[in-house]
Amino acid sequence: MLLAPLPPPRHATGAERVSKCVAFAGATITWPDAPLPAFAGGKSRQLDDPSCMNVGLQDFGTVDSTKQTTRSACVAMGTTTLPLSLSDLVTMQLLNESPPIASMNLTLRPPVQTPTRSHQYQHTAHFSRSRKIFDRGPDVPAPVAEDDTEEQLSARISSPLVTTTFVDWCSRYFTRPLNKVSQTSDPESMEHQQREWRFLRNARIRAAAQAERRKTATGVRLDEQVFYSRCPSVPTCLAFHPYEAEICVANRDSYSLWDDHGNLQSCHMNDNPAQTRITALTYLNAHDVPLLLLGSDDGAVRVWRNYSSSNRELVAAFQALGDVPMTARGSGMVLDWDQETTTLITSGDVKVIRVWDTNQEKKVLDMPTGVDYPITSLSIDHEGSLLVAGCGDGTIRVYDRRLPPADCRIMTLREHSSWIVSVHLNVRERRITSGCVTGDVRFWELGQSCSTHTVSTHVDMTAMAVHPVFDVFACGSASQQISVFNKEGDNVGSIRHHDWFINQRVGPVSCLAFHPNKMCLASGSTDSIIGVYTTDRKH
Repeated sequence: MLLAPLPPPRHATGAERVSKCVAFAGATITWPDAPLPAFAGGKSRQLDDPSCMNVGLQDFGTVDSTKQTTRSACVAMGTTTLPLSLSDLVTMQLLNESPPIASMNLTLRPPVQTPTRSHQYQHTAHFSRSRKIFDRGPDVPAPVAEDDTEEQLSARISSPLVTTTFVDWCSRYFTRPLNKVSQTSDPESMEHQQREWRFLRNARIRAAAQAERRKTATGVRLDEQVFYSRCPSVPTCLAFHPYEAEICVANRDSYSLWDDHGNLQSCHMNDNPAQTRITALTYLNAHDVPLLLLGSDDGAVRVWRNYSSSNRELVAAFQALGDVPMTARGSGMVLDWDQETTTLITSGDVKVIRVWDTNQEKKVLDMPTGVDYPITSLSIDHEGSLLVAGCGDGTIRVYDRRLPPADCRIMTLREHSSWIVSVHLNVRERRITSGCVTGDVRFWELGQSCSTHTVSTHVDMTAMAVHPVFDVFACGSASQQISVFNKEGDNVGSIRHHDWFINQRVGPVSCLAFHPNKMCLASGSTDSIIGVYTTDRKH
């Protein structure tokens, strides 16, 4: 801003000389055509308020012997400078005279602010004096100008790296009415009646199982074949539904559902990654609306709703185990499910046994195994807190989940000499049943470090299953044979051929499973054949 002393007025007689300077806040006086600078020299000073558009004119003298004091003059916008001196313009304004040409336009523009030192060195000022030579420079956002439009400001904001729908979910959850009656609580609703029918059916099935157990206490023959079918691929594990006429068979990357007549109902992919295989499956909430849980050898668990229909839904998928080595001869994932406490126990080719609370959806306990070999089998106490694990070195380890992780292992049984195929805990009789690949099956009493008796199957065992209700167990071998024994060690059934194909021998057994409430046995072999056996065909 420049301030110039005003010369005496040329056309105003009697007017006193202007004795003070006029201060323009960064002003440019414009006039159409012929641009010229408004001020060419003089002293300058900065106004206290640069945004003020008023020009202070004080004591400009008198006109026609009348002293007038002008405090401010409003200057309008323009495009070019006026080819007159400042004194001429001020005098014309005081005498109410018009300029020689069209109406005068005066422009007051905001002062051009010289960038301060912090603006000149805005980026380098953020560097630390102790910065290393090859350090990455600080991320300084570009300054936001006052005249930036909304689109320009939006463009400056980078897109987020992580997006979530958690806030939307919370909004929907907390806007639900609290006084809404659940359909299952309404006795007149269809959901309530269906649930009541299922509970009555389940009670009848359990009562029939206990009655059949008492009838077969003296002996049972399990060698009648119910059906024989070929699977899409080699079965790795299978399971009976406790209350429905359904068998689920899992192979490497899919699962199939069969009825009790050997008819294939549906087949679905599990969506596990390539080079992984399904090694465990179980039913959740089997007494009501069941879910199907599948575990793969990479440590991942997937839970499916409506698993038998085309519109199935993935309810949950999480990494139950971490850092699982991918080995062809490993045990994969092994698990056990406790319906009473909704607790999931998982382990495998890792050094911990992990306990999950599915109600709270979180891990509640990590128990160190204390062994460098994989966990090959798990069995949980459904009425207490005990847990039995079979290991690859032939040991059987008993854990108490109530104790701290460092002290939870309360017993180690060491009579087996090879890989444990299966282990089962019967809390009702306080007995542990275990079998290893050499064919030895041992029975243990809880609290004792020595087995009570041993059963030798004389086969190289590849699969083993213990019935949870009846006192029998089955052993499958690579020599194409399935043998069924009672707890005294008596052979109550032996299966070598398929009944409908006399010359068709049973293939090397890959998996075995008993029905939880019936005297039925399902087997899968490496030739992709599954078979179901019972004591009587009408069952």
